[in-house]
Amino acid sequence: MTNTSLFALLIAGLFGLAVLFGGGVSGTQVSFAFKNFPDLTPGFVYQAWVMNPQDELVSLGRFRHIGNAKNFEFFGDLHKQSTFLISLETGDPDGVGDLNGSDPDLILFAGDIDPLKDIVHLRLISPDLHTPSGGVYALSTPSDNSDHAASKLKAGVEANDGNDAQGIWFVSTDPENEGALVGGLDLPRIPSDNFVYEGWVNSALGNTTISTGRFVRSGMADRNSGQSPFDGGKVYLGYPEPGEDFVNPGVAAGELELPLELNQGWKAAISIEPYSDSDNVPFVLTPWKATIGTASTCLFDTIKAQPNPRAYQQQKCLFEPQYDGVAVIH
Repeated sequence: MTNTSLFALLIAGLFGLAVLFGGGVSGTQVSFAFKNFPDLTPGFVYQAWVMNPQDELVSLGRFRHIGNAKNFEFFGDLHKQSTFLISLETGDPDGVGDLNGSDPDLILFAGDIDPLKDIVHLRLISPDLHTPSGGVYALSTPSDNSDHAASKLKAGVEANDGNDAQGIWFVSTDPENEGALVGGLDLPRIPSDNFVYEGWVNSALGNTTISTGRFVRSGMADRNSGQSPFDGGKVYLGYPEPGEDFVNPGVAAGELELPLELNQGWKAAISIEPYSDSDNVPFVLTPWKATIGTASTCLFDTIKAQPNPRAYQQQKCLFEPQYDGVAVIH
């Protein structure tokens, strides 16, 4: 079942609740449904709120699993309130508490209540994730190329110009500047200083997900720069952009062992992560993703980087998240 079909089924079920319990007769309970928003890991919770006409917020409750966002009680008539809000909260380790007081941490959805209707559409309002995100990447392994001195390579790593599928870099080229490498990502803004971008690659083989590093903007090296166990350099020899080489032989990456061939069924993604999130999977806010090395959903360009001509395979992708939600008063 597709996400869209599942979302439609959830809406139908919640609408059935509204009819079953009399719709606007009581109006003291509300249930929510969301499209493309997953369950949260421990340490984070969603929180539902209602705002009255005086702009005062009342918490309806918290939930980590999307399927539990239903039958929230309110002492009064919800039709007489003004707005529903859904926020993302930083919680305690078991995922049920809120360490940041009574105000929302990051509001994701908002929906204005119509006093004559039981169904409220929740629009995504932060951080502009409803807009398309662009991404270009190159399959390349700069850290073990022969134009770097062999003495700068890690023990056991040999110079190799023919293994570009073992590295991914979020770069493009500037045709007006002799093919100079520039940032390849066009992403939604980070919602606050408490968040950061993070690159990922994922393979169904061994259910392996690997971070390629965190960064605060495209056009700069990520935080794996100079300290990655995966690349071939004793010193940082990658591009000054987000990305990673997976060439260091014998190093473990999840259940797999390097080197990795990223054009063999791997996927790439960029997520927006809270600084405090330390697990090894992308967070719920994932504005860009692509399948590496396939032309099924993206357009390929082959370009040459100057002044050291070498063909890079680049993929231009647009990924538009379809985040949506509804609230049903019953």
